[in-house]
Amino acid sequence: MKNNTKKKKSNWQKIVTFCKDATSVIKFLLLLTKPFIPILLKGLKQFSLRYWEIILIIISNLF
Repeated sequence: MKNNTKKKKSNWQKIVTFCKDATSVIKFLLLLTKPFIPILLKGLKQFSLRYWEIILIIISNLF
């Protein structure tokens, strides 16, 4: 019984450390992409209407 609880704790610790690493990586990526976000948003505004039309056509063809 004692061994099982120790294993569970270590697994939880692994999960917690993995989550912390993942959040730090995401924050780092966000910092890297911050200067490009306005450019991406401008591009999305230009292409969004066509893009959504294509998606709607594909969805309507599926059903």
